[in-house]
Amino acid sequence: MQSQARASGEHLAPGDLPATVLDSKARDAKIRDSLASFTEGAKFGRPSAFDLKIVSFDYVLLGDYVSADKWLTLALQWDPSNAEAWYYLGRAKYNENRFEEAIQAFQKCLELHPRHVLAGDGLGLSYSGLNRSAEAIASLQNAISWQENSDQKTPEPLIDLGDLFNQQARFEEALPILQKAVVIAPRNIRAHETLGKTFLNLNRLLEAQHELGRPFPGIPIERLSIICWDRFIESKANSRKPS
Repeated sequence: MQSQARASGEHLAPGDLPATVLDSKARDAKIRDSLASFTEGAKFGRPSAFDLKIVSFDYVLLGDYVSADKWLTLALQWDPSNAEAWYYLGRAKYNENRFEEAIQAFQKCLELHPRHVLAGDGLGLSYSGLNRSAEAIASLQNAISWQENSDQKTPEPLIDLGDLFNQQARFEEALPILQKAVVIAPRNIRAHETLGKTFLNLNRLLEAQHELGRPFPGIPIERLSIICWDRFIESKANSRKPS
């Protein structure tokens, strides 16, 4: 399954809209077939650290991070020099809300593969999970800077930094970061949603509706229109209040 995901040569970031519609049931069935094949093959010989890493990727795709954690931990006992495995272990730990352990895994990945953009992003998210905001922002800014001169950029650290600024009501700071994320990944749903929320909080309602009302699955444009109208009425009411 992992080899199929890489066959196109294109890695979709979380939130990216694929070129073709994915049948999640068919995908999950293929992943479970892959896991069954591994289990059968393991009867005839000890799997390698690489085999265990691939199995863990299947569990990541299924959203079973506890199982992914288990197999990645074992794979890293056999091959502790695998930066990619440390990155995915960090992802699994983060999704289990085990943020301290996630930080350790991402830091180990960065020791083995300096300037690994997604590991830097994961490190920032893990610090944020512990409410260590200054370290979170610094890590996300580092991740953004590491890809500045790259032809293949990921929007993830920009989206996550913009989202963190949104949570802190730093909407003016979030805006240019999220606008850049949308330029990097125009098909990324999460980038448009986060940018739309920023515009909404800045009372730039038409721009918010443009971002949040795009024809992507799962975005209720009718609900958005109500929210934008409510915000418009609220902003007018506030403008009439005496200072």
